[in-house]
Amino acid sequence: MCGIAGFQGTLDSELLGQMANAITHRGPDDVGEWHSPESSVGLAHRRLAIIDLSPLGHQPMTDASGSAVIVFNGEIYNFRELRARLEAEGYGFRGHSDTEVLLALHRARGEAMLSLLNGIFAFAIYDQAEQKLFLACDTMGVKPLYFNEGRDGFVFASELKALVAVSSEDGCGVHKPSASGGFGSTGGGVFLRWCALSFISVTTTSCAAAFWTAPRVSRFT
Repeated sequence: MCGIAGFQGTLDSELLGQMANAITHRGPDDVGEWHSPESSVGLAHRRLAIIDLSPLGHQPMTDASGSAVIVFNGEIYNFRELRARLEAEGYGFRGHSDTEVLLALHRARGEAMLSLLNGIFAFAIYDQAEQKLFLACDTMGVKPLYFNEGRDGFVFASELKALVAVSSEDGCGVHKPSASGGFGSTGGGVFLRWCALSFISVTTTSCAAAFWTAPRVSRFT
């Protein structure tokens, strides 16, 4: 079990550490934070090391080009097969983690990568060139992923308590949960895009879509 958290918008960058601290129990082995150069995007990770125990498995993790960065919670069962396919296409790898395979697969296939994954996962990938945050969780929603959208941006985390830690700060612009539904969960087989077109006015485009739905089962009587 690991924990992820992050934001995109005009939130105080120091809030990222508070979000990570709120889910310390999810990853006792390591903690990491990444901030974009203009501090409009932040990603945090609490690590429980399982596959690649070396520092090469540290997160947040950037790809070889430095253009994309990921935080990931879960396990990709077929990552070795995917890695072999990507290596045949000319992609190189520095370590042995499934996290690095996800980064390379995103670069090679984009959002179409989701149909190739066999595993349980929740991850966020930020593309610095497109200024786009891409989040997804596994088809059954085994790995949790919560999010909230406020006037100052977008936040997400593995647990609600990390979002509550942010919403308790005055002026952060992220609303507290309410009976009408202040926080959302991706459920299963869902991905989200969040693209900040202007970090000053926080004009944004965002959408959520399902990449998998449960097959219908006929009922016999």
